[in-house]
Amino acid sequence: MKSDVLIIGGGPAGLKAGKTIASNDLNVIIVDKEFENKSAQLVYKSGLKDLDLKIDNSYLLNELRKVSLVSPNENKVNISNENINSNEVGYIIDSKNFNKYLLNDAKSVGCEIKDNTT
Repeated sequence: MKSDVLIIGGGPAGLKAGKTIASNDLNVIIVDKEFENKSAQLVYKSGLKDLDLKIDNSYLLNELRKVSLVSPNENKVNISNENINSNEVGYIIDSKNFNKYLLNDAKSVGCEIKDNTT
């Protein structure tokens, strides 16, 4: 296994970093014990935009306009379009499909993927 850069961890950050680095003509290997996370998660639209990721229906489950966050001690914070000055609060995404999307994106610029690596 020879590369210019070895990334340990194939989550969204590792895959995006790998793509960015490989786009600059460096050989990148990304290793992870399991690339497929099977849960759903909340992401903010601005977060996807900041990472230069397009909104793709392959991983988008639902658009949110209001979110209530409740802490273990019952403190509650409401986030809505009105209090963040935005048209969309965020999205619920399918993590498994989101990671597949990012994995294919990283492969498209030459990243070598090593799965089931412990």
